[in-house]
Amino acid sequence: MRASWERLVYYYTRNNNPNVKCFGYQHAAVFEHQYAIKQSLGKKYDPDFILTSGLLSQAIFKQIQSTKSSIVCLGSPRHNNARMMLNKTQCCLVVPEAMVDECVTLFKFSLTYAIQNKEQRFVWRLHPLMSFEKLKKYNSIFKKLPDNICLSEDNLDEDIKKSDSVLYRGSTAVVNAINAGLKPIYYQQSIDELSIDPIYQQQKGKDIVLNQQDLRLALTKDIDAEVKQSLQNFAQDFYTPLNLQALKQALL
Repeated sequence: MRASWERLVYYYTRNNNPNVKCFGYQHAAVFEHQYAIKQSLGKKYDPDFILTSGLLSQAIFKQIQSTKSSIVCLGSPRHNNARMMLNKTQCCLVVPEAMVDECVTLFKFSLTYAIQNKEQRFVWRLHPLMSFEKLKKYNSIFKKLPDNICLSEDNLDEDIKKSDSVLYRGSTAVVNAINAGLKPIYYQQSIDELSIDPIYQQQKGKDIVLNQQDLRLALTKDIDAEVKQSLQNFAQDFYTPLNLQALKQALL
């Protein structure tokens, strides 16, 4: 939504038909340091309606004072009903984005910990656009892995059921994880690195780790039922149920 080519579509469409209604749908996460999507370029280039996937992104767009677009929460098919799982297994789900560098970054970080702490299990999960066969061509860490690292062949829900925590960077799979009660752990490579955390608005119950010692503290820390509920509430507002009535109203 609001990529450069989309702005041009709005402009040329209005030149051909000034009465047309233009819509933009925000379906992916809105990151803290994302710039273009949050900027208004004026009536000719902005959509008449910005449809959001949840209440949290709706609030972000409503803060853009210069925009004349109507902000409507449409919801998302990615919404999951609230479901709190009682995860007792000491297992961390690792969910990188669909980029080789991001996969290697998270897997290397968790591998170092796994080698030194045999009691801690990790499930390495890939984005559907990525494969372990492809990754093996880029890095040798996959040739010999310790027994406490599992390469996932299951769907996301099954991996979540096995785990009590989730290690992530830019992947929105963390939303599904915290919706089920997993403890979120965001890996920041350096103190100066710009955040790519999709749940940056949620601070309660989340650990930001820079090194192995931080990771140890995060993995061994317990979070209580109140904190888990706060995380789940956030997930429920991140993706809300589809509301087709809201779209019908906007089309009138």
